[in-house]
Amino acid sequence: MGYRIGSFNCLKFSHISDKDTKIFSRIIYEENLDVIALQEVTNKEAVELILKGLPSYWTGYHDSYGNSSAPNDYAYIWNTRRLTECSKDESPEVFTHVKSNNLARKPYYGRFTPAGLIGGAFFEFRLINTHMHYGSSYAVDTDKRKEEYRVLTNEVYTRINKKRYGNNMPSYTILLGDYNMTYEWCARENIENQNIETFQYKETTLKSKEDGFSKNYDHFTYDTVSFSGINAEVFRINSVEKYCGNDYAKHRKEVSDHVPIVIEINLV
Repeated sequence: MGYRIGSFNCLKFSHISDKDTKIFSRIIYEENLDVIALQEVTNKEAVELILKGLPSYWTGYHDSYGNSSAPNDYAYIWNTRRLTECSKDESPEVFTHVKSNNLARKPYYGRFTPAGLIGGAFFEFRLINTHMHYGSSYAVDTDKRKEEYRVLTNEVYTRINKKRYGNNMPSYTILLGDYNMTYEWCARENIENQNIETFQYKETTLKSKEDGFSKNYDHFTYDTVSFSGINAEVFRINSVEKYCGNDYAKHRKEVSDHVPIVIEINLV
């Protein structure tokens, strides 16, 4: 049984921005995503606009917890025929149980399960939606991003991955989002748990003034031991080509300066 989990930085997407909301809805529906984690969605009205372009069995939640200079601006949208949110309050939550104060934005934690649905299996996906510090290319900012990466992989991921709830449901934990760090940087970072690896090396950000891609900033991270024996394929959706006719300027203006990424998980 396969599930598709997406991640997408939507670039300051609000209900009053010049976005083509139908493209967001088409990507989610036509790429057969079961759930997608969004970054830079600035209000719940923007989520509602995406949902209007999807069948009625889709739903979503938004959160802008944080200060005005670095708000979280996170969202999840998912297919309720495939997954339900199984947190205590049946909705994602900002994960505030972090000892370190070095995160620009605390992650948005969602738990999704097919259990209870027709043909649903007894397991859950634990998704940690993150958007790391951007800043400049100077050492002070790159060091901050690396420290955030270490906190998210060592402290946050490990804590969520080891958590046991009352039903003791088998779980698969995934950190996902806009890391503002290249795959190569992530691979070089020395984390305490060497089984936790980051994936997705294709470029996902657009060049600012010309055609083409620039950096690979969007990734998935998970514990390879927990995923042992499971087929997990990670790939980029070239939404510039597929949904904007290779018009990079249109994509930057009406969609985003990022393209979505997907992890397809097949549980045999």
